[in-house]
Amino acid sequence: MCLRALDYCPPVDLNFGDYLRALITADHDLVPNDPWGYRVAITESFRKRAIFPAHLGTLGEETLLWRRPEPEELGAVEAMFRSVGRELDQLAEELLHIDPGPGQQAMPSPADVANKRPGARSQSFNISRMARKNIHDRLGDYITTLDPSQRDKLGRSIGLDLSGEKPSFEVHTVWVAERQGPDGRVIHQFVITLVHSRKEGEVELWSGATVLLQRGDRSVRYVIRKSAHSEQRRQQNVAFALNQVASDNPYFRVSRDQRFALIHSAGEMFHA
Repeated sequence: MCLRALDYCPPVDLNFGDYLRALITADHDLVPNDPWGYRVAITESFRKRAIFPAHLGTLGEETLLWRRPEPEELGAVEAMFRSVGRELDQLAEELLHIDPGPGQQAMPSPADVANKRPGARSQSFNISRMARKNIHDRLGDYITTLDPSQRDKLGRSIGLDLSGEKPSFEVHTVWVAERQGPDGRVIHQFVITLVHSRKEGEVELWSGATVLLQRGDRSVRYVIRKSAHSEQRRQQNVAFALNQVASDNPYFRVSRDQRFALIHSAGEMFHA
């Protein structure tokens, strides 16, 4: 349950309330009736620790589930992802052909190493990276064909700022998910995360969305976003970052590619 929930999390600014909603939604999609009451037990554990998702009045299962986009948003988002249908299908096909299968090695064998052939993991990485580039280019082409009002509407639906002559965003991840429940129920999805950042003074603000598409018809199941269009969120993020900088938090004094290592360092900087 905990691993499946990662596909249902927003790509930036994840908090425990978001993760609870991701847990409940991912499990509900795969096991709708919850015969053992796992979701009730997990929700109660969060309640006992006073961890509550923002903007929810209760912690009932129905209120915790992520909602599908409203009809007026759904059409714009689905039209955008229809423009990359060929790239998504190609990704799924290529990954299928390199899947090592049960009992097989994903890492290169000695023969692969000797002949400088990549293993399945390396191939998957390269295929996914190329797919991200192709999907990014195709989405960029699609967005530039929209008039300003259509572009603004789409941007609000997926949490991105798409203004400007050439909108700046990143296809951060794209992968194929296959989940099987205890009763044999199987869900096939594409999971795509779109992010972008902008500078506000010394503060770097990230926004974006995780989009879950049904593989069969590429219909949009969820758009789980942290929106660039939320003024309240912008103010909270700026205030938090400036407070951390003022308190000399080393996390905000290193480059982005050093932050993960810093968090997991064995030093004393986070032990206060």
